[in-house]
Amino acid sequence: MKILFVSTVDHNPGDDFIRWGQIHLLEDALDSFDFDVMHKHDPRTAYEGFTKRESDPHRFIAPLLFRSFSALTSRRDLLAEADVVVFAGTPFVWSQKTWLLPSTTANAEWNGATWNRLFKEFPEKPVLNIAAGTSVQAVEPEGVILRRRRLAAFLLQAARRARLTTARDRATACVLSTLGVDVPCLPCTSLWASTGMGMAPEPPKYIAVNFMPHGTHPARGKSTEPEAWRTTFTHVVSALSREHQLCFLCHSTEEYEAALEYFPDYDVFYSSDSRELLKRYGRAYYTVSNRIHGAGGAASFGRPALGIGNDSRISLLGELGLPYLSTSATAKDILSACSDIESRYDSYCTSLREVRERGEAAYLDLIGAALS
Repeated sequence: MKILFVSTVDHNPGDDFIRWGQIHLLEDALDSFDFDVMHKHDPRTAYEGFTKRESDPHRFIAPLLFRSFSALTSRRDLLAEADVVVFAGTPFVWSQKTWLLPSTTANAEWNGATWNRLFKEFPEKPVLNIAAGTSVQAVEPEGVILRRRRLAAFLLQAARRARLTTARDRATACVLSTLGVDVPCLPCTSLWASTGMGMAPEPPKYIAVNFMPHGTHPARGKSTEPEAWRTTFTHVVSALSREHQLCFLCHSTEEYEAALEYFPDYDVFYSSDSRELLKRYGRAYYTVSNRIHGAGGAASFGRPALGIGNDSRISLLGELGLPYLSTSATAKDILSACSDIESRYDSYCTSLREVRERGEAAYLDLIGAALS
């Protein structure tokens, strides 16, 4: 069996964590399979041998490049040859403001190479849309998504086209239910990232911390005043470091540079290799993270994490049984949540193990039924 993952490559470690978890679940559900990964921000990677470029084309240009490339190339068409297509990573439901036109699920640069072909050229090819999520500003109700007619129509068409869609948060399940499609809400597959990579936890050495200068992705979340967020996080870091060693784990060069500038007295780690980053989460006693899938990757080792964010993605940690806060939280609020993790540490670890076991059983049943 050949599987094509529609994801990203060398772009966002969180997408890798999600995909590695899905690979583990599919390996349990299927006898055997081979897979390719399409970097969806450059749809030309749907053809064998077209490797990701150093920078992605603009979202307006990418579809045009794909259409011209597909008309001329003789390379193997990975989507056409796939027995199963799996969408893995980044939210399924989103609408964000940009300088020219809103960017939404309905006009994503990869749709022409994936969903539109699956609607028209390959209407029977099995599609799994696993761990679908929602990303909107925390203050923005789901109704804003549904009032965009084109977006709502696309979501309904895609959810009906997929043999299996699972939601990783209640907002996604709510949006799709309102459209008339009921989907199960299960833990994000980043919870199995370390298992998918064959990594075991190491003896804990530090509290892992992840700091984003705005506390969130400004395009999708309600941006936090950087100076105020830095002040809050500095208080948290100072207090935690009195009793624990800390290590900053950075998912991007921007985070790495910010950590070096604002927190020069602490260990800071960044690697473009997501495997190395995940390995560092496996050395954490627990994690405090702006990156939601940093928290998910840490949880994949069976250790607790606290997420701090400012868009709807943060709520996916609730399905993992983990605490989360808004970036409007005070340093006292954050330290209180950390104290709760420390005082109930064994309870959190037990809960994570139970969530993993129940979630994996549910995923295996659903995947097996979808591909039988």
